[in-house]
Amino acid sequence: MACVEFSLLGPVEARLDGRVVPLGPPKQRLLLAVLLLEPGRIVPVHRLYELLWGEAQPRNARTAVQVLVSRLRAALAAADADRHGVRLVTQGPGYLVEVAPERVDLHRFRALVERAGRSDSTAHRARLLGDALGLWHGPALADVTDPGVRDRLCAGLTEQHWRAREDWYDAELHLGRHATLLAELRDRVAEQPLRQRLVGQLMLALYRNGQQDDALAVYHRLRVRLADELGLDPVPELRTLHEAVLRADPDPVTSGWEPPSPAQLPPVPAGFTGRTAELARLDALVDAGVPVVVSGVGGVGKTALAVRWAHTAADRYPDGTLHADLRGHSDGGPVDPGAVLDRFLRALGVPGPSVPADPQARTDLYRSMVADRRILVVLDNAGSAAQVRPLLPTAPGCTVLVTSRDRLGGLVATDGARLLSLDPLDGTAAAALLADALGADDAAAAELARLCDGLPLALRIAAGRLAVDPACTPASLVADLANAEHRLDALRLGTDVSVAEAFAGSYRALPGPAARLFRLLCLAPGTAVPAYAAAALAGLDVAEARTLLSELTVANLVLPLADARYGMHDLIRAYARQRLDADEPAADRDAALRRLAVAYLGVLTAARAAIGGPQRLDAPLPDEPEPAPFASRGAALDWLDTERETLAELVERCAAHGWPDLCWRLVHAQFRYQELRGRYDAWVALERLGLAAAKECGDELVIAARHRALGTALGNVRPGEEAFEHLTEALRRHRAAGDAAGELSDETNLGLTYFNAGAYAAAREHSRTALRLAYAAGDVRHQVLALNNLGIAQGADGLVTEAADTLREGIALSERSGVTDTLHLLHSNLAEALTLLGDTEAARQAAVRGRQLSRLAGDRAGEAGALVTLGELLPPDGARAALQEALRLYREVGARAADRVRDRLRQYD
Repeated sequence: MACVEFSLLGPVEARLDGRVVPLGPPKQRLLLAVLLLEPGRIVPVHRLYELLWGEAQPRNARTAVQVLVSRLRAALAAADADRHGVRLVTQGPGYLVEVAPERVDLHRFRALVERAGRSDSTAHRARLLGDALGLWHGPALADVTDPGVRDRLCAGLTEQHWRAREDWYDAELHLGRHATLLAELRDRVAEQPLRQRLVGQLMLALYRNGQQDDALAVYHRLRVRLADELGLDPVPELRTLHEAVLRADPDPVTSGWEPPSPAQLPPVPAGFTGRTAELARLDALVDAGVPVVVSGVGGVGKTALAVRWAHTAADRYPDGTLHADLRGHSDGGPVDPGAVLDRFLRALGVPGPSVPADPQARTDLYRSMVADRRILVVLDNAGSAAQVRPLLPTAPGCTVLVTSRDRLGGLVATDGARLLSLDPLDGTAAAALLADALGADDAAAAELARLCDGLPLALRIAAGRLAVDPACTPASLVADLANAEHRLDALRLGTDVSVAEAFAGSYRALPGPAARLFRLLCLAPGTAVPAYAAAALAGLDVAEARTLLSELTVANLVLPLADARYGMHDLIRAYARQRLDADEPAADRDAALRRLAVAYLGVLTAARAAIGGPQRLDAPLPDEPEPAPFASRGAALDWLDTERETLAELVERCAAHGWPDLCWRLVHAQFRYQELRGRYDAWVALERLGLAAAKECGDELVIAARHRALGTALGNVRPGEEAFEHLTEALRRHRAAGDAAGELSDETNLGLTYFNAGAYAAAREHSRTALRLAYAAGDVRHQVLALNNLGIAQGADGLVTEAADTLREGIALSERSGVTDTLHLLHSNLAEALTLLGDTEAARQAAVRGRQLSRLAGDRAGEAGALVTLGELLPPDGARAALQEALRLYREVGARAADRVRDRLRQYD
């Protein structure tokens, strides 16, 4: 059957049934040769630029490569190569050739050498090696490039050729064919006078041919040359042969010079525990036959995991294990990969003088040395993908395991590496790591594990302190670690082991802007920082901040969370705080915090617009951003729920920093949300801060509004004297300022607060006043509110029919005008009035509608009220379920009504 075959071991050629296929000029054939060196594997375009043109790359190198590829495809198409299973494919960041390896003489050569290595018959081994050597027709890639590029591409291949030739000489000598080898061995030693195995083979051939003196002379010349040029002695195997020749031993041999099997793994760190899932994940990733990167923050246990797995998997790699600490994040800087290659090559049996000086030639030799071997390579503490790439073998039998504080995205993107992100230990595994030091004190172990954030390094330091310091007890260590300000100081053992130093390596490697953002992030309240908040802290636009956050994520200093938010482990946040205090001036810290608060105010303003509520009382701040609108009311409520605690802390910080303008604005913009969600105690605390800030600013209308807001909040918690004092003060100030809109709001809230206090006649009076003012002002929203407040006051005072009519009027007005803020309350309150009137079915429908609308509005207290009414209307099982849900909602918002619901539930016990 016809087939296309390729020759690289000599001139670069393609043949179809023995007929040479024209492949074009040398540059085009060099491109094909580079792809055929690794069939089926992508060769990145940047590597092609470098090999095709070196430092003289054309400005349009990409276009030039595309032209060469196009022409090469045309040449292969002319030979109908695709039909014969040969395809040149564009894939990802480069190109590859799909071809069966046996169609390329280089890969047939390697397969024959591998078969020879497995053969138990010397004669068979000699034949296989002879066939392999017969595939060579000159230097590899002889006619397509200059010697410099050829040396870089083929240094390893040339070494394989020499090793195969030396293996063949060994087999031939073992078969007694020394006489026929003499002339060739002399020529080869003349070419490579420092290849000591080759010199030994010439010595043996001479000795067996009766030329003892010549054999000793060959040894003497080598020994002198090694001493003069390199300051070295011959290798032990050659010295042993020399002694045997001197003694005239009957049958000295040169066999047994097998390449060594290195065993460079360090021991597994003491105290390794847990990580069962991660070890299994490593097994799965390694079975995929690609490099694996174990990434995580400093101190998380990357090295321990990699070394533990490597020891358990070492039996899978009969040709040995290589290990190097690349010191990618160490004070002294990263190790040059060329120095690592030098050490690896020596461990693989390459004599020091034979290690190439050129870095790429070292990589090529290394890859050739391991091409037919199964070796595990562990590269610890890598600093970058560029540091790792020269150390990656291309042989399918080899596995590379890399650890790094960086995620090495470049290695994943262009070299096909798989990523295993390592998190801190869970509580159980972390406590187990401490077990020996703490004995049976499980509670202390669990608390220490939590305070150490599950970080193995922190846990080992804690265990070490307990072991070496008699004065350090679990309780005292828990107390030290509970102090957030000094937690990192407590996680130090001696002068050279500390959690802070583990983080420092990652911090020092950050570019300046990323390092600044890292330390500023600890200013943000809460545990999840949105991208826009990070941008505000650093004074950047969001796109710039996302780029820096990506750098911090790659460095494992921040955690990407949902919804474009980022988090930090507690200990990393503590380290960021240390760096903030040390590296960021106090004025810059304050400026960052103010930018953050202003950014949140902008988003809060948009949320307030989406859910309804009081309008602004003042012009925007000069540095306040234009808010982007929320897509829906529900989205705004979700954001407010997520950021509730963050907003509360920002209010407190603004108050503490003396920024009253920001403080009252942040409080004012939350009024409607607090009213809907009804977490009353927290609401009162916020409003107290808002009122104090308003007084400091001195604006009468702002002060009046904050009096009303605080009175309203108090009216929902404890509607007593203080609530009425604030509401009447608000009314006084608004009347004095002639602010009719403010007076209307005050009367509306007074009506509701009197209702909450049980003063129903006063509630009706203020609600009617509010209704009159609302009609006069044409304010439909307040008309609806006043009708609702009047209706519930009427119903509570026994005027049930009037209450039902008033509430129906409010529903009609709300639906007619489209002002539906209070529609859910109107339906729920109507349900209660209809229940009292005995119209059970209409009451049930109104209560169901009230609950539905309350959920849509996000009013949990309103939903609970509708459920309480349903509890009066449903059969026992349904009533119990409705009341239980109402009790849950009332407890959530801290409403006083929870006690009444609990009492009603007792009737079902």
